[in-house]
Amino acid sequence: MTQQFDGNKYQIKRAFIASPGDLQEERKLFPRILERLNEIKAHAMRVHLEPLGWEDTLPGMGRPQALINKDVEKCDLFVMLLWRRWGTPPAEGLPVSSGTEEEYELARGLHKQHAAPQILLYFRDVCEEMLSDPGEQLQKVLAFRRRVEQERALLYTRYADAGEWENAVMKHIAQWLDGFTPGAPPMPGPLSSELLAQIQRLREQISKLENSHRDAETKLRQVAIEYAGRASEAAANGHLTEAEELFSKAVSVYREPWIINAYGAFYLQVGSLRRAEEKFHTALQIGQALGNNALLAGVYGNLGVACGLRGDLKQAEEMHHKALELDERMGAKEGMAQDYTNLGVIRQIRGDLDQAEEMYFKALAINIELGRKKGVAANYCGLGGVYTTRGSLAQAEEAFQKGLVLFRELGNEAGVADTYTNLAAVYRARGDMTLAEENYQNALALHNKLGSKVGLATDYGNLGVLYQLQSNLGQAERMLRLALTMNAELGRTEGMANNYRSLGSLYLARGDMNEAEDKFVRALALDENLGSKEGLANDYGNLGLVFQKRGDLTQAEGMHRKALALFESFRGKEGMANAYGNLGEILRGRGDLVKAGEMFQKSLMLFREIDTKPGINRSLRNLESIKSPH
Repeated sequence: MTQQFDGNKYQIKRAFIASPGDLQEERKLFPRILERLNEIKAHAMRVHLEPLGWEDTLPGMGRPQALINKDVEKCDLFVMLLWRRWGTPPAEGLPVSSGTEEEYELARGLHKQHAAPQILLYFRDVCEEMLSDPGEQLQKVLAFRRRVEQERALLYTRYADAGEWENAVMKHIAQWLDGFTPGAPPMPGPLSSELLAQIQRLREQISKLENSHRDAETKLRQVAIEYAGRASEAAANGHLTEAEELFSKAVSVYREPWIINAYGAFYLQVGSLRRAEEKFHTALQIGQALGNNALLAGVYGNLGVACGLRGDLKQAEEMHHKALELDERMGAKEGMAQDYTNLGVIRQIRGDLDQAEEMYFKALAINIELGRKKGVAANYCGLGGVYTTRGSLAQAEEAFQKGLVLFRELGNEAGVADTYTNLAAVYRARGDMTLAEENYQNALALHNKLGSKVGLATDYGNLGVLYQLQSNLGQAERMLRLALTMNAELGRTEGMANNYRSLGSLYLARGDMNEAEDKFVRALALDENLGSKEGLANDYGNLGLVFQKRGDLTQAEGMHRKALALFESFRGKEGMANAYGNLGEILRGRGDLVKAGEMFQKSLMLFREIDTKPGINRSLRNLESIKSPH
């Protein structure tokens, strides 16, 4: 039984769990989840979380559901889960078809009137066989999910099993305790143009066959292709439940490997990495059996993207190399350009900037030859990212502007949004916070419109960094925690490392050295797994700042020298400049003003080279501080 707490010492917040009877495992976990959150977070905030559900309702006179509803009326957080069952009607004559629905409608009505309770909604993944032919109970669940998507008033989270739900709901309740209120869910982005084109090619191949030459297998294949085409259209219009149902019907009718690959790409875009990889591996097996190199190259490329999103850069690189080998063998130049681009991205993440630049230039040459404006734009933006990291901001801006012009000509809003993000990073590095925020907000608006979860997570993280630079630490923390939650749900190791690093800098600014060190160490562990030179260099530099603040100059110097060596390995000028400045401050603290001055001069030279005003001003102040008084 949950311990009762004195309301004078703790603010009691009640969390109600609503679900039909097929989610007993999650219901049993719920009280333990709240107990754990009380231990690690809530009690430190003088808050006590108390679980409510039909199990906690005291017996009494009247309709049982009415008694349960009283608990809904007094809850602060309403957590609803659905899987395969919808439930049974609570009583005759009511405009609801299950007790869970009655609880939900009551909670929604209260939220509209009083902005409480906060509602968290979860759907457990349903197996493909049931999706393709749902019974009456599952049909009602899917109809409700479609309704939620159409209303766009609530976020919902998908999960594979009870363990995954436990992790998700703990993060969400912790986020709620921190004061974050989820907004309306973004619209999803469409499938890639390459996959849509392949589905259209399959349609055309089938349509060319005379009816008299169509055997049973061909007819089944035609039905599957039509389902897949409709699924793609539904996904593009934000009807995710309909898209998933149609894809499941398509692959149950006929196991067309191109459709299975597209199904995987759909899961990739809605953030279901595990299911995406399952589909890609299925398509891979079929492609290997058929000896279809074109299919295999496409699947290897998609697997590479999936591996990259979950932070396995070694596996991602291996997949993209396999795709490149096949495309080169077939002379498929369009595929080769995409492979070179993907390899450039991986090497850029690792900090191998020379190799990344080489890959982007190879892709750029092919895309210019083929007249593929989208590819050319993407390659310019990739090069811009390389130049930004090196601190060559003028070159970076020029490359990004070229990409932006092409993306606008194509009407490619996703490309425009990503380029706004990249340009904002350039302006932020120059110290032009007004232009930086304008571009970040433009990117956020477009990513929200397109439903790009990866883009949104990146935008929130970037805005968090910007608000921190503007000394708006409360807003910065909200943005960074939101970005971290989204990146964790997406399994984006690189994004999580960036968010931990930024949160560490925020706590450093607040003077909370223990929290700052904790976040920098978390970022360091993730960057070590990624093999990200740039990330590691920043982590070592940040830990050096923590040791400096604590007065441990020996440890601080060791961290800054590690950072400097890494920045020098890929010619990261801004990082080098910061490292020289930090080492100069340590030497100044020891009284070695001559060597300190040498470091400050090196820092100033690099900051001037990359035209970074905040860095230039810092270096000038440092040099002024070591002048002998006259």
